[in-house]
Amino acid sequence: MAEVELARLAEQKAASPQVKDFARQLVEDHTKADNELKGLAVNFNTTLPTEVDSKARSEMGKLSKLSGARFDHEFIKQAIDDHQSDIKAFEHEADNGGNQAIKTFASNTLPALREHLRMAQNLGSTAHR
Repeated sequence: MAEVELARLAEQKAASPQVKDFARQLVEDHTKADNELKGLAVNFNTTLPTEVDSKARSEMGKLSKLSGARFDHEFIKQAIDDHQSDIKAFEHEADNGGNQAIKTFASNTLPALREHLRMAQNLGSTAHR
């Protein structure tokens, strides 16, 4: 949910068309994954959070004050960090999770997360040239 909100902010504030395109892809893919996760939560009679946590809210606040190339740089840096963390968590769940449906969700989501990381790293390296 936090990554979708950050990506929506980037769709509005990014200076680079490539960063805007990346943000659109994040919104699309993470919204799809969030909807799948909501379906799993219903099956398990679990309620998911409806708001991002305070850490994510703080990160969004910092990014919202930036503009231009500085915004793009910080957004990409954040996307790299977030996706590295997400990949570790999803790999752990896919390998060690106790519920097959959630393990499958994690396994099926990993390719998109890895692609997002690759895209963010490419954007980050391009920005530093």
